[in-house]
Amino acid sequence: LAMRAVQFDTGRNTLKSESYEILRQISSIMGRYPDYNLTITGHTDSVGDANSNLILSEKRAKSCYEYLQTIGVLSARMKYQGFGETQPISDNNSLRGRALNRRTEFTLSPR
Repeated sequence: LAMRAVQFDTGRNTLKSESYEILRQISSIMGRYPDYNLTITGHTDSVGDANSNLILSEKRAKSCYEYLQTIGVLSARMKYQGFGETQPISDNNSLRGRALNRRTEFTLSPR
């Protein structure tokens, strides 16, 4: 759910306001699991320049990281990375597929 619920302005790394609730839920989960760390990964579809997509995906993951910091998640418990268009989960030849590939993933892992 989180990977599709976090939304950004088109072509930018600005979080849309509807993303704040899901990020607050992730913060709450982090509070319940103090022995876990969070990895935030950004992904894009294949439209546009591959290098620009890589940069955008990292900026979007970083935006989530920074917002989570502002609401109390310790930076020592998080890391972020952008993968651009290199890890699609669907076909980039359809609107639906591209929409699925534009995502931010949140993965908990034990310390």
